[in-house]
This record gives sequence, C-alpha cells and structure tokens, in this order.
Amino acid sequence: MSASNSIHKAVILDDKRKLNVEVANIPTFNKDQILIRVVAAALNPTDWKHVLLGWGPTNAVAGSDCSGVVVGVGENLKNVYKPGDQVSSTLHGLSRDTPENGAFAEYCVLDPEFTIKYNKPLSFLNENTVGVDVIDTYEGAASVTLSLVTVGQSLYHYLGGRFDKKTLKDDEYYLVWGGATSFGQIAIQFAKHAFKWNVIAVASKK
Repeated sequence: MSASNSIHKAVILDDKRKLNVEVANIPTFNKDQILIRVVAAALNPTDWKHVLLGWGPTNAVAGSDCSGVVVGVGENLKNVYKPGDQVSSTLHGLSRDTPENGAFAEYCVLDPEFTIKYNKPLSFLNENTVGVDVIDTYEGAASVTLSLVTVGQSLYHYLGGRFDKKTLKDDEYYLVWGGATSFGQIAIQFAKHAFKWNVIAVASKK
C-alpha cells in the first residue's frame, strides 16, 4: 500500500438496506492492531442477518471473515507480525462501534486475538487443489477463523474454562448437530484431536 493512498474500495450498506461497492477511507489501526490487504473473504450468516434484520448501521462496511497480507503493524505487535505475513482473521463487519472496518474491502484492521498467522505460504484455490485436510489457500484460510473462534468459545463455556481434562467417559459421545457446516467440521476435528472424544455428527434432522 502506498503511503499516499488512504482510500480503497469496500462493500458498504446504504440507507435502503442494500450493499454497494464504494470508495471509502482505509481504516486506521492502533498500537495493538494490524492492517492487512485482503486477498479472500468468506460469507457468514451474520453478514446477511446484519443487512436483512437491520442490525448493521447505514454506511458501515460489511464482512466478518477474511485472509490476506499484513501491510501495517501496531507498535506493540512488531515482535509478532511484520509486513508480508500471511494471516486470516475474523472481525465484526457492519458494526456500530467500528463502521469503517469490515472484511469485504481491500484493506481491514485486525485484532491479534482473533488472527492466525501462517508459517507456510498460502496460494490460490485452483482446479488442481485437492482435499481439505490442510489449509494452504487464501480461500481456505478465510473460511476457517470465525468457525474456529466459535468452536473454542462454545467448548470453553461447556468445559467451564478447563481444557486440561477429557470430561467424557469412554462410552459417552459428543454430538455435533450440523456436521457438514464449517463450524461442524472444525468441532469434529477439535473433539477428536484435542480431547479424544467419541463423535457423532448429523447433517440434518432427517
């Protein structure tokens, strides 16, 4: 990003509850945040609900999940991030608190507690991409963070803040209701690999 360039394109909610691509100011980041150039973004139920249910304010930027390349680092994070790092993160698009910041934009501001930094280079999804066992594309990275945070929060609540015990007996099962969703797929893997739980997953009432 050029130092003289302070504007970008972003998806913004208008007063008729429609989303439009518009030119806006690039959001500023503080000493505890990073700024990224967005490469890929993922659509979540919270995005359309903020539009249709009236949760999001007029003139706010949409989008809550993205991946991209770090272009600016807050002073307190210079020992963790550097320009060029590849990351994915989740944020609150269409927010009343930070309406200028959203994932459906060329640039967005991220908080480190919701951000994953990748040690191996991310590429783009193409016709030769096979399997989903390893996150190695920008598209895959963009689709995982919010689900991972949600799984972590729900299990933290269920376990009472204790991640150091199995909690389920050998003849008990962990039910994932909606195992085909991005949340469900991560919940299954988390339960299997972190806790060694027996897992049952369903994809519909039927």
